[in-house]
Amino acid sequence: MENNLKTYEDCSDIIDLVVQKFKKKWQLKAINWFDFDDVSQNIKIHIYNKWSMWDQTKPLEPWAARIASNQIKNTIRNNYTNYVKPCMKCKFNMGDNLCAATSNGIQNSSCAIYA
Repeated sequence: MENNLKTYEDCSDIIDLVVQKFKKKWQLKAINWFDFDDVSQNIKIHIYNKWSMWDQTKPLEPWAARIASNQIKNTIRNNYTNYVKPCMKCKFNMGDNLCAATSNGIQNSSCAIYA
């Protein structure tokens, strides 16, 4: 009996395309040393480690997209919640690092909430 199962390497181009679709959704910039390239590597490693769980009678893209989505959620939960500025939920936040509570209008440590 011949083994017709696809390997991760056989599908790496498809996986790369699936992961890249999430790049536009990745807008978090709170951690300077952690960007989408890091996240995409984590996603690909996770897909590789779970490869045997993919039912190859079904399309690869939805399965890989679900893993990518879950890994991004995990990354946000595990990393970004510790580093996000308090301004994100502040009533004085005007977006783009602007603040209605500071004298110069910029988010900085002159605001007690920011500090």
